[in-house]
Amino acid sequence: MYAKRYVAMIGDIIGSRQLPDRAQIQLRLEKFLSHINVRFSKFIVAKFVITIGDEFQGLVTRKFPLQEFLWLLKQEFGEELKIRFGIGLGALSTALREEAIGMDGACFHHARSALNQAKEMAKFVFFAGFEMNYALMVLFDFVHEIEANWTPRQWDVIKFYYRDRDQLAVAEKMEVSKQAINKIIKTARFDLYYSGWVGIMQLFSHRKNVQSDFDFSQPKQVD
Repeated sequence: MYAKRYVAMIGDIIGSRQLPDRAQIQLRLEKFLSHINVRFSKFIVAKFVITIGDEFQGLVTRKFPLQEFLWLLKQEFGEELKIRFGIGLGALSTALREEAIGMDGACFHHARSALNQAKEMAKFVFFAGFEMNYALMVLFDFVHEIEANWTPRQWDVIKFYYRDRDQLAVAEKMEVSKQAINKIIKTARFDLYYSGWVGIMQLFSHRKNVQSDFDFSQPKQVD
């Protein structure tokens, strides 16, 4: 019988010692993680918590909405804060706890290894322990490259379009023509970006049907 596997996520603030207001950033991060623990409680096995230095970690299921989490992180901190992630899949060798601290197992070992590789290779996110780990990494690098080239205007349009999936509604909200919205979405290579994320979540969650993961209109909370 196979041991149950979880996904450990370790985040590390890049250049934290050079931040002008490090204490304030930590307070904001604590508040953000508290929000995540409530918003995604259905998918969190052990709550996200700040651990050593400027690292934080959480233990989640494979249905954890990774993209929405990363988008919320960007909305909260923008370019002000850079965080790299090591994400590992594996079993636990200790008992579960309420918060993701004081536990051990392959999931945390993989996450730590992935974080170290992310640092060495200057990556934003690195995965370890997944069935098709290389494919997962390639797809993530692909969507991240597309996203990194978006202008603030493209970000605003895509943020609304992701939620509403209605170009006319987005156009009315932003007081521009539908044609202008269509052009922005095409220039941003949204179709490729979306397809890339569908592939990522299929590999991440080990499921085929993941379209519901991209409905950001409602928080994913316990019923």
